[in-house]
Formats: sequence, structure tokens, C-alpha cells
Amino acid sequence: MGKTLTKFRNGWAGKVSRSIDNVIESFRNVSLGDIGFGVPVFWDSTNKGIIPYDSATCTMDNFVGFTVNIGDKSPENYSEDAGKFTTKDPVEVITRGCVIVDIGNYTAEGAAVYIKKSDGTLTSSAGEAGTTVQITNAITRTARDSNHMIEIVLKNRNFM
Repeated sequence: MGKTLTKFRNGWAGKVSRSIDNVIESFRNVSLGDIGFGVPVFWDSTNKGIIPYDSATCTMDNFVGFTVNIGDKSPENYSEDAGKFTTKDPVEVITRGCVIVDIGNYTAEGAAVYIKKSDGTLTSSAGEAGTTVQITNAITRTARDSNHMIEIVLKNRNFM
């Protein structure tokens, strides 16, 4: 006999979760390494592309959005839970809308979203003064699931 699902997981990092009002743009990965799906990225004005968080150079002034996995455009040789864009790949970035991300510490729906300066991971807790950077145009939308995935909303475009 069939079963009824009573609890749904949020999905995988970098999945677009609601598509009615999303803005997704392509940028070049100019970092020296790979960029995973669901990662906050920032504009590198020197190299004219995006990079993942770096506490020395990244601020909300150059925050672009989160990398997303678009099925017909993302690299095909990666699985959904381990995907990444390599150096010089075109990278799909959601600049406004809803996306699934991996978040370490979760406080409540509607909470602010922060980047930890120490390792670039996401949290919804500000932590001690000076240890995080708030993504001012982002809030949490759903509760965190068992895999630490959460839906966040980028309420407006920040950079471009």
C-alpha cells in the first residue's frame, strides 16, 4: 500500500525554489577555484566577474547573489548535491527571488541571513560583533530541514 508524505525536504543547495519573480543572470567565474551551488557571490571589479566570499575584499556593496543550478545550463557532470562551477565557467546567479541554501545556524522564519567572516558559511544568527556580514536584502523563508537546507528570499537586486 502507498504512503503519504507528511514532511517535505527543502531540496538541494542552489535550487531555485519559486520562479514567478526570480531574476537569474550569467557571470564569469574569475576566482582561482571552484564555486559550489547555493553560494553567495560577489563582483570582482578588477577581473570583471564573480568570486565567492573573501573577507578581505567582499562587502555588501559588491554582493551579487547566490549561484544556482539551472538544469539546462549548469555543468552536466556533477551530481545535485556536489555541484560546482570551475574557473572561467559561466555561472548562473540569482539576484532576486527564492533559492535553497545550506545554512549552519537557524533561528526563525523571516530572520536575517549572515555570512561568517571566518569561513564564508551562512547563518541566521549575527554572532559576536564583527564576526559576520549581513546580507541586507535576504531573509529566511522556511525552516531548516534535516540536511541544513533552507529557502531564502532575495527581496531586491543589490548590485546590478
